[in-house]
Amino acid sequence: MLGLQQLSLFLLLFGKAQGDLISVRKENETVACVTSDFEHAMAFVKKPVNDADFTRVEYLDVTGEPVMMTKYDCNLITDNCTRWNRIKDRDVQGWILSGNMIGNLITDYRWNDLPTHFINATSFREEFEKIGPIHATFHFSILAKEEVEILVAGGSHDNAEQKSYVAIFKDKIVSGIQQLKDKIWQRSPANQNTIEEKNILHGGKKWTPVTVVVGAQNSTSASNRAGQVIFHVKRSACGSNSCVLHFNSTGEMLFKIHQYRTLYSSKINSTMDLDVLEDINGFCVDIVFYYNEKVLNKAFELTIMQGNKVMQRFSKNADPSKRQKWLTSRFQDNALKLKKNWKIGLTAATAGVDIGAIKFCAGGDSNIIKPKGKNMESCHLLAASDPNPTPKERLTQVANNFSICAALGGNCSEFSACGDGGECVCFAGSTTVLPESSSESCVEKTGRIRDMVILTTSYNIGSYTFLVFTLFYYRHLRKLQDSIHSYQHRQRLPTPPNGHVQAETSFSMPRPHNSKLN
Repeated sequence: MLGLQQLSLFLLLFGKAQGDLISVRKENETVACVTSDFEHAMAFVKKPVNDADFTRVEYLDVTGEPVMMTKYDCNLITDNCTRWNRIKDRDVQGWILSGNMIGNLITDYRWNDLPTHFINATSFREEFEKIGPIHATFHFSILAKEEVEILVAGGSHDNAEQKSYVAIFKDKIVSGIQQLKDKIWQRSPANQNTIEEKNILHGGKKWTPVTVVVGAQNSTSASNRAGQVIFHVKRSACGSNSCVLHFNSTGEMLFKIHQYRTLYSSKINSTMDLDVLEDINGFCVDIVFYYNEKVLNKAFELTIMQGNKVMQRFSKNADPSKRQKWLTSRFQDNALKLKKNWKIGLTAATAGVDIGAIKFCAGGDSNIIKPKGKNMESCHLLAASDPNPTPKERLTQVANNFSICAALGGNCSEFSACGDGGECVCFAGSTTVLPESSSESCVEKTGRIRDMVILTTSYNIGSYTFLVFTLFYYRHLRKLQDSIHSYQHRQRLPTPPNGHVQAETSFSMPRPHNSKLN
């Protein structure tokens, strides 16, 4: 566990700037990402090769452990909300669990738990069918490098003679209709609409949101708005009772259907509560919610009680400019201390409020997010705008914080902190800057620099070795002494005058490549 001083340092280093993104890399693998943006999901990316889902993540606290309160989350994507009790009033259920529905586009942390579907040029097309009223909007996320095709047509009970399609390429979007001629579906050149734009699929390095709108207009067209592909199709593209979407790609492709459940308030004072059997020192929770145009003032209230005493109360007021969209708010009190057997109550101030998820967090101003998949190539935020540029000084501060690499279970010299622009700074206190395209790893770079320091300034301790040196001095003094004497013997360096190691000594001893903090 980190002490209060290290915790304060960590929060200071990661600051309060919204929308920044720092990836922690071990050679060519992205092993974690850090951001102060808690409103958007962190998407990890690598080339899809099969149907294995690598998009799920784990949130860590500043010690590198999973957030302790995670087991109390309300995750409606995975149907894991069993610890929360929805209270009935006069046998009327206040919070109602919806069916699995096609809702609005989601970019919050629920996105990571949406199931993924894999297809390639040799696999069958995945199908998704909506039965009932066809005036609808469908939302998806796709990860692909090559051409992607989405077809919209009637269901199995309809005999449609044409299908609407959108084909998404690297640098253009083509939409139109397909007609059945001689039992073969062919694109009609007379009805094609082409939009040329660069980097639509991001070279397969970022997820692209796609929205299909059925029946909103009397023509078939496509557009690209702030990185989101929007495909409009006529009502006649679907059959009388159902609408089927087919997916295809000339290469490997993953897609997620934005289909999920919610809890919605059926009346004023709809309440659900949670009994917690943990001691906590600091409280933090991220709540995803939605409210309609009828919610004018307060949306909901969050109350924390120890026995009969109210320990903290948070309120969320409605913002007229943010209605009918999914929002994420963080509620935290770093000074709140609670003993086990305390309670949380979530009460809707009115009908018309939806809860999408409740997730407990580590607190502070940043999230440390680790992928559950292996060999991730990069990460990015599911935000409409790019993250704020990360200054070199900030990367250097992060790289000097040994707690991150220690939390990830590796040798600090193997890690680097990288900004979204591609500039990287090696861990272990080195201020070495590596461009993202560099073929030299931090192990090679810092190792070569350490050799130079030994030869030229054998009595001058470097910044990162000083940090490791003091840590060993307090925890493993004997190991440090043995290592120094062994190193002196190999390098034929003089012994300090008194033969003892002091915390304030200026003697430098580089850390071996394979050493670990125990």
